[in-house]
Amino acid sequence: MKIPGLCVLPAFCIGIIIAALHPASGRFAVLCATGLFLIAFALWRYRLYIPSFVVVLTGWTALGFLALIVQQHTRPNNLASQLVETKAIDSSFPMRWRGILRENPETLPWGTRFDVDLQSVQVSGEQINVSGGLRATYFGEDVARAETFRAGDSVELLAQAHLPRNFKNSGAFDTRAELARQNIQLTASLRSLELVNQISGPPPTIRHRLARLRAILLNRVDTLFADVPQQAAVLHAMLLGDRNFIDNEVSDAFTKTSSYHVLVIAGLHVAALAAFVVWICRRLHMGRLASSATSLCALIAYLAIVQDRPPILRATLMAAAYLLGRAFYRRLDILQAASLGAFLILFFRADEISDPSFQFSFLAIGVIGGIALPWLDRTAEPLRNSLHQVGDVTRDRNFTPRLVQLRLDMRAVSVSLANMLPGWLHRRAPSITAAPVRAAVLIGETFVISAVIQIGLTPLLVDDFHRVAIVGLFANIPAVLLTGIIVPLGFAALGLSFLSEAIGRALARITGGAVFLLLKVITWFAGSRSVNFRVPGFPMWLLLIFCAALFLLAAGARRHLRTLQRLAAGMVAACVALIAIHPFTPQIPRSQLELTVLDVGQGDSLFLTTPDGHTMLIDGGGGTGPIKIHGVRTRFDVGEEVVSRYLWSRGLKQLDAVALTHAHEDHLEGLFAVLQNFRVAELWVGHDVASSNYQRLLQVARERGTKIMHLEAGNTFTWGAVHGTVLWPNTDSEVRSATNDDSLVLRVEYGTQSVLLAGDIEKPVERALVDQGLPIASAFLKVPHHGSSTSSTSPFLTQVHPVYAAISVGENNPFNHPTAATLERLRASGAQIFRTDHDGAITLTTDGNSEQVRTFAQTVPPFIARLYGSLLR
Repeated sequence: MKIPGLCVLPAFCIGIIIAALHPASGRFAVLCATGLFLIAFALWRYRLYIPSFVVVLTGWTALGFLALIVQQHTRPNNLASQLVETKAIDSSFPMRWRGILRENPETLPWGTRFDVDLQSVQVSGEQINVSGGLRATYFGEDVARAETFRAGDSVELLAQAHLPRNFKNSGAFDTRAELARQNIQLTASLRSLELVNQISGPPPTIRHRLARLRAILLNRVDTLFADVPQQAAVLHAMLLGDRNFIDNEVSDAFTKTSSYHVLVIAGLHVAALAAFVVWICRRLHMGRLASSATSLCALIAYLAIVQDRPPILRATLMAAAYLLGRAFYRRLDILQAASLGAFLILFFRADEISDPSFQFSFLAIGVIGGIALPWLDRTAEPLRNSLHQVGDVTRDRNFTPRLVQLRLDMRAVSVSLANMLPGWLHRRAPSITAAPVRAAVLIGETFVISAVIQIGLTPLLVDDFHRVAIVGLFANIPAVLLTGIIVPLGFAALGLSFLSEAIGRALARITGGAVFLLLKVITWFAGSRSVNFRVPGFPMWLLLIFCAALFLLAAGARRHLRTLQRLAAGMVAACVALIAIHPFTPQIPRSQLELTVLDVGQGDSLFLTTPDGHTMLIDGGGGTGPIKIHGVRTRFDVGEEVVSRYLWSRGLKQLDAVALTHAHEDHLEGLFAVLQNFRVAELWVGHDVASSNYQRLLQVARERGTKIMHLEAGNTFTWGAVHGTVLWPNTDSEVRSATNDDSLVLRVEYGTQSVLLAGDIEKPVERALVDQGLPIASAFLKVPHHGSSTSSTSPFLTQVHPVYAAISVGENNPFNHPTAATLERLRASGAQIFRTDHDGAITLTTDGNSEQVRTFAQTVPPFIARLYGSLLR
């Protein structure tokens, strides 16, 4: 029965994937599934068991196909995102949105956030029914008004809502899909909290009252840990899933050590809470059935309080299966339970298969149940059992001679120890003697499980985070052990503080000490740079080989086949080494010059490759306004999440040059991540600037071994058949502050074709380039200063005479770039205009004689992107 159970889930998943890639009617899927099951039954009646089994699995594939189709067809037609995408609602101006607060307004380091379950929107005086979620954020310190709202309140917001911003480059993080999994279809910024008003509506539901309880618990954490806000922020995350106040340095440390799962409430936290409740029940001498029921009730209450967070739901399902099995004296097969839990989730929410957290959760459970536990059952479990009740001689016959000898040695040591202990501890001497050995066994088991998880999750970690953290093998041991202490103690402190403030604060001090130790340990491990490095993505064939090797290793471990285990372990090790080393050739077109203007919002970042394989990044994008408030990043790290991900998607680990046109944040900020994530040979700059961020960038370059080169007009470079010339600035002297007219202007030639990269220059420099008669004529122009009215003058465009003009500009930017006048001048010059806010990444390729321009919006997305898009439609 075990093998069929494990086969059903993969068959069901294959059906979901097929439905995502090749949609068909639900009627077709129903007919296929029914027919296949009838055929299977007929084959079984004729005792053709193997063909019957194959046909049954095919039937389950058809059911998986049907599950996704049903889910997609049951989505409401008035979903807010669909209405905006189809222009049924014009999102270009503010509208009045009505709905019910999903939770109490969440306090952020920079303001307040409202998550609203939408009901209607007012358009031209008419109320239109809508569904879905709206996330509205107020940026400001005056948040007193927000405290008057609570979950379940009916509210009306006046805001300009829009679809979540996705950067249209290969490899970019899919923010829209991530928010859609949280049922957030639209986002908005609030200029004032006066734009949010409470209106009459239905009374709050149980779900909303539980959300209010969660807010009360979060406030109680702040009260108990008022003197140590960093510990309070960590407990917000570990106990109740609120990561809003986690300092960026702390978050980065957990990420670098592959222990970020500690900050995301999931299986580890549920297991710790369940184990704590079971322990309490044992101390109260409750029976198995009663203790299992009590633990299950506690987990259900926890799930209700933290609301609809899929990792908690998955972990609770697994824990429930374990507790029910325990209540009836059944030993749970973890793989069977995981398969059942995954099947139940996918049956009702088929698109969960595209959720990275779903993939992480069940792959982790799979390698634990398939590899780690079989190994430990044959090694550590007998040793652990032999260390219980060491003083009981009658138990010796249950163990092997070697373990019996260990027990004899432990008893001998305990006799000597008893003579040194007070009389009331004499009877405890055997247990005290065995305690250090039992702790060592526990640490060893934790290391084995951690190592198996780290190795098994390597492809997902690299695909999602592009990070290989060897240090995670060791950092996760104290992280997991301390989490097992922090979670139950934290909830005990919270619960008892409502009964006795003194007891609550006493437990809070102990919990705070454990959190302090956790932060110290993780920070120490994160400081080891040599065992944490970034790598590009890997080819699909390597993933398939890795999965096959992992399956063979699990089969060998569960069936005690040593030869198969050795062979499979070697295959797994080889795959991990290839993923980590990444010896694969970057995706760079040979015999062609390629220039890509990346979509980085309101900023600049361009990537250039030459026919002989040289690579250069010009600018790294960035943002406006403060990067951090109270140690927490207020906005997207474009260099990490957009530019670096694009470069990794091209298979790059190093760059020959990075050029900074000028030291404005929308060009400079993203280069910090690039310098840290890639081996950069040279950093090209123009004017030195006295600003702190620019000086810090130079310092990072020096620390990373990057050569800094100052360029000015007249400098040239030659990479094979490609020749580049610096046209501006006319001096590399230091300036007090950066200006647009300090920009590096580069002209790159290949054969008869050329591109002009104009940075953010404005009218004075454009006039100077024209008056000096410099060779600026180019088929491709990176339009200066995002298409502002102060650039792209008619004389300049006449001299350049571009065939293609690419504008790097942010969607709905507050500067109204590009201006109508600039667009008109570009059209008058005869150029074909491309914009990153509309077209995404813009790529020019030329063989030196002819050129071609394509955009991200025009290209067919790769397999995984197409799959995810289909699942989340």
